[in-house]
Amino acid sequence: MCCTAMGRVLERKGGEVMRDEGVSRLVASTNQGRYACDDAVYGRDLTCGDRIAVLIGGHWVKGMVDHSHEVTWGQGEVLGTYVMTGVDGIHGGYYFLSRTGEVCGLCVGMLVRLLGRG
Repeated sequence: MCCTAMGRVLERKGGEVMRDEGVSRLVASTNQGRYACDDAVYGRDLTCGDRIAVLIGGHWVKGMVDHSHEVTWGQGEVLGTYVMTGVDGIHGGYYFLSRTGEVCGLCVGMLVRLLGRG
């Protein structure tokens, strides 16, 4: 099985996606509440203002990482508000904000490209 991303073919071999240079898979960081690129201990943590592209539905979508510190009820359509659930309850967290304004939660396993700082 294969799919095309930014003109390059990504093939599945033995269950693993063969990625081109500059593509990272998000993992849970050893820094609680954060996501890291490729390695929980040694990978770069994503933080507010990081410009990234996320592979969604076979397309690279450009945007940035942001964070919501407060849980807000009934305001999911308001930019800057994103609620995550965890084993310890409901809390704010990191999310992806596309250049066109769509909001998507970050999660383990997502493929991302680092594009720079805000």
